[in-house]
Amino acid sequence: MLTDQPFCSGAGERYLRALRQCLVGVAAFALLLGMAPAQAATVVTNTVVSQAKQGQSLVPVSFGQVFKAGDVPAGKTVTASVDGQPVALQVDAKATYPDGSLRHAVITAMVSSLPGSATLPLALSASAGPAPAAGDVTLSQLLAT
Repeated sequence: MLTDQPFCSGAGERYLRALRQCLVGVAAFALLLGMAPAQAATVVTNTVVSQAKQGQSLVPVSFGQVFKAGDVPAGKTVTASVDGQPVALQVDAKATYPDGSLRHAVITAMVSSLPGSATLPLALSASAGPAPAAGDVTLSQLLAT
């Protein structure tokens, strides 16, 4: 039976309007953060913005990052690259999902060169993690001291 009545009216219409506004807000927030769609192995791409007029070197960049469940599985770590070049990274995990994957972390990247007034893509990926360097102290070495 067809009627001229709208599909939703009253509370249902207000709910759909609020939901639509919420979705628009989430999309705007994602654009504000400078996030781009993820590519192949890339989990997320952020943007590093230089507000200095002159170029800088060895610039620490810290930020909080939220991940979807399974983006960085348990036993994996986060790696980063700027314009395809690997970047030194410190990842401080703050929360995990029930499956053990990373949910939220505070990340500090050391950008080797940041031109003045530049915008560079910082791609975050999940990886098995770097092997310890020759000078790194292992847990067993630390416990033996």
